[in-house]
Amino acid sequence: MPLRFLSSIEELDERAARDVCLIKGAVDKGLCERLIDGLTAWRHGRDSNQGRGANWWYRVNTEGSDLNNFLFYDLLAVTPLGLREDLLLVYRMLFEGHQRCGTLSADNRFEELLAGRGEHPSLSPLVFHYPPGTGSFRRHSHPQRIQVSQLLVNVTKRGRDYLGGETLIEEADGRLVSLGECFDQGDMFAFPFNLFHSVKRVDAAAADSIGRISVLMPFHVRTDTEIRY
Repeated sequence: MPLRFLSSIEELDERAARDVCLIKGAVDKGLCERLIDGLTAWRHGRDSNQGRGANWWYRVNTEGSDLNNFLFYDLLAVTPLGLREDLLLVYRMLFEGHQRCGTLSADNRFEELLAGRGEHPSLSPLVFHYPPGTGSFRRHSHPQRIQVSQLLVNVTKRGRDYLGGETLIEEADGRLVSLGECFDQGDMFAFPFNLFHSVKRVDAAAADSIGRISVLMPFHVRTDTEIRY
């Protein structure tokens, strides 16, 4: 199936469990800019793995992958307050997307799933920061056992904050969908969670480029992050 362009999150539906969908301008650019500044300051204000188990970040640097992973498992305690409120705005959009795609039902409640732990599936608020010059994510996929679609927002601006960094999604028939030039600041995309996907190397667009920053919120058992390479 070709890339499906949508005009708003309200157009998302259960076809996102089969198709790759792109929503242009889903998130306000002003909010994106605040998140860039807030997340950058938040990371610089703490060491890697400081606060592990609540709100923390660490570097993923394995064969074929290089990124900073932010985990907000105690989202309601994030400081400063402005960053918390901005993150909540985006994560609530992703929560609605999970409902529209069919992973979650209309009866599910954001706060209840956010607080989940242990053996029951819960929301896992994440941010991926791909540093310029090295950032990438190796080819991998996930089972659709619990989560049928992945949803992700790009808060950085292509051509200013980074170059490259295309997300490649391999459809069931072997064709590749490339989210590159068409995937820019404030855009959201959804795709079937079981399709293999990867992020190509992120390069600098200028001397002060910060790289690519993506906001996502998987729904799974937090002790069970199934992944295939």
